[in-house]
Amino acid sequence: MSAPAIIILLVAAQRLAEAIYAERNARTLLAAGATEAGRRHYPLFVLLHAGWIAALLLAVSPDAPVSWPLVTVYGVLQAGRAWVMVSLGRLWTTRVISTPGNPLVTRGRTGFFVIPTT
Repeated sequence: MSAPAIIILLVAAQRLAEAIYAERNARTLLAAGATEAGRRHYPLFVLLHAGWIAALLLAVSPDAPVSWPLVTVYGVLQAGRAWVMVSLGRLWTTRVISTPGNPLVTRGRTGFFVIPTT
């Protein structure tokens, strides 16, 4: 298997794991009385992301050279996503879900760095 295909499949696996985690959190939040906005268009969001990965698999030639600087940038951005997920914990989901009674999260909680409120 080529390096581009392996990278794309790793991204797909990461997104699938995130989707499972987000779905579990969404079910828990909704069961606790949270409300969801935009429920009808969420399947389009899922289709968009699946289409993006499928397009990469179809459009990127197996013998294409890998741009390691861009892969590194992507990795740094994914570390930022992971920080957001850890900061929000059970409140993180890919949907727009509001939970009455929970305080607004205004900064990260991981200790690596804190985003101050304005």
